[in-house]
Amino acid sequence: MGAPRYGNFWGFQEAWLSLVASIFDMAIYPTLFVAYLTRMFPWFQENSRGWWVALAVVVACALLNIAGVKVVSLTSLWLFFALSAPFVAIVVLAPFKIGALANAVTKPTTSTVDILGALLICMWNYMGWDNASTIATEVERPQRTYPRAMLVAVVIVALSYVLPFAAMWMTGLKATAWETGSWADIAGLLGGPLLASAWFSEELSAPSACSTRW
Repeated sequence: MGAPRYGNFWGFQEAWLSLVASIFDMAIYPTLFVAYLTRMFPWFQENSRGWWVALAVVVACALLNIAGVKVVSLTSLWLFFALSAPFVAIVVLAPFKIGALANAVTKPTTSTVDILGALLICMWNYMGWDNASTIATEVERPQRTYPRAMLVAVVIVALSYVLPFAAMWMTGLKATAWETGSWADIAGLLGGPLLASAWFSEELSAPSACSTRW
């Protein structure tokens, strides 16, 4: 995408930087999958079981991508709805639980992320838009479709972060209760075991959903 407008040099920079970023970025999702899985089933921590599960995630996502853009887009769409459902439940329940979690007892966190770490995480959450160019030949009228899709996607991504955190702020939950994987525990405090179970399922599906964008 960069070569026709900015020349071969910057096109090459964009290509290899995206490749390097993807190597590290894609490695995160199988790791997250195993991390969430072991929270539910510690049995997978024994021996090399976690490695085999991570390999299975990589193979499954690779097969999805090999199947083509239509399979990836359809799978991603349904995963989007499935993954969004627990967030919607949080946003709907929060107004009925204003201040209810102000004194909630949660597990002590080990996170030491500062403002710089938070900014880097925000940048990471909004990266990857250039990856859409790899399927441009399979998209009808990309000149019109891409700008519209990008604008809608930015709005959806922003709302998916702002609304759930705003909802949890309404409950009075302290910031010290948060770390990787805490959503399921917090959902249990807000909506009971059923919502906590839904969040565990969401946490297991999320890395797979992200990995389909290879």
